Amino acid sequence: PAFQMMMEIAASARPVALDHAAAGTAAFLFTDDGDVRSGSLAGIWWISEGDIKINIQEKVEAYAWRDFAKAADWTPPREPTPPPLEEHYGD
Repeated sequence: PAFQMMMEIAASARPVALDHAAAGTAAFLFTDDGDVRSGSLAGIWWISEGDIKINIQEKVEAYAWRDFAKAADWTPPREPTPPPLEEHYGD
């Protein structure tokens, strides 16, 4: 869902309001090629370990994808299916 969310947000050019160490609380615009902008600030974004990560002026912030989805007012078309119990607790 995180990949789908970011593809949709980038395609819509809809700003997402977030707190970031380099920008304070600001509206961020994301592109599908990994760029992010907020006013005159520019940086990059990527997905890693279930987080949306944003690097602006060498300051990296990580947002859990579900928290990011709330900030972006984005909901998956259906809730992700949890992994089978065996993956969590062994056989």
